[in-house]
Amino acid sequence: LVFCVCMIAGYMVKIYRLLVGQDQMRDNRIMLTFLTAPLLLYYSVLSGNYDVIELVFMTAGVYYYLKNDRKRFLIFFSIAVSIKYIPFFAFVLLVLMKEKKIVRMLEDMAAGAAVTAVCHILFLFGDKGDDVALTSTGMSPIDMLLQLQLGVSNTRVAVFIVIYFLL
Repeated sequence: LVFCVCMIAGYMVKIYRLLVGQDQMRDNRIMLTFLTAPLLLYYSVLSGNYDVIELVFMTAGVYYYLKNDRKRFLIFFSIAVSIKYIPFFAFVLLVLMKEKKIVRMLEDMAAGAAVTAVCHILFLFGDKGDDVALTSTGMSPIDMLLQLQLGVSNTRVAVFIVIYFLL
């Protein structure tokens, strides 16, 4: 999840450079501000919120939208929509802003839903993945994150907390 947050920060800097221009000092401040935001750290890293994975693909899709790279825009948003449906709203708005021909809009909408359709077809029969994942461990994501601990004098400290403070 930390890797995904760093990728989002990288794409945000790329988007900033595209919109404003090249300024390395501001790029570093933007990335530092984003990476140290308390809400980001708690909800995406500490609580194990997996929305950040879909945000990587959505942010990449917006970046390629701004670069007018239609193919990559559709690929990244198609993956983001297959993970969670919220990016579909942004996808529809971006397609409506870009395309003026109805046929081209429908092609883009179909491309955006392609990965989702394939996933639904593949998993049409059988167990749902989230049911299997939740029943196999019986632990919440925060419990799994804090499970590995170090012995310090006569107390125990989670390895994640130590690594976090070292960074």
